Amino acid sequence: MLAGVTLLIASLALGALLPAMAADAGAVRSLPGEATCGDTVHVTVQLTPVDGTSSWLAEEVVPTGWSVSNAVGGLASLTSTGAKFTGAGSSPITLSYDVAGPADASGTCALTGEHRYHPSMDARAQTTGDSEITVSCPSQDTGSEDPGDGSGDSGS
Repeated sequence: MLAGVTLLIASLALGALLPAMAADAGAVRSLPGEATCGDTVHVTVQLTPVDGTSSWLAEEVVPTGWSVSNAVGGLASLTSTGAKFTGAGSSPITLSYDVAGPADASGTCALTGEHRYHPSMDARAQTTGDSEITVSCPSQDTGSEDPGDGSGDSGS
């Protein structure tokens, strides 16, 4: 009887802990909020798989025309739309990559991503955290200004 009560209490305690452990699972992206035209930006994603995960997949998508390089973490690869990471186990892992926009890119650009775990690879979850970079281009000298005394008078 005592063994049955102990088992019941252990089961209830484990049941109370499972939702808390699952709440910590997910993927959180970090990136600088601002960049200058032509900058390369370093992006990290902290992936925490659900306990008992045997394998996982995380995909990051960057704006059209942007390039991705230096993907690191798990088995990392570059795709036509961003980066893909796969791995095994339920230990937390940091994934990272560099992204660069076109030289004339400006405005707010969004990055998206999703992750999933085996055995339920069908259940996709969105990556949370930072998702936008505001890119600004400093004004450039067009060469049309008067190179003389600054009066604007061409001297003719």
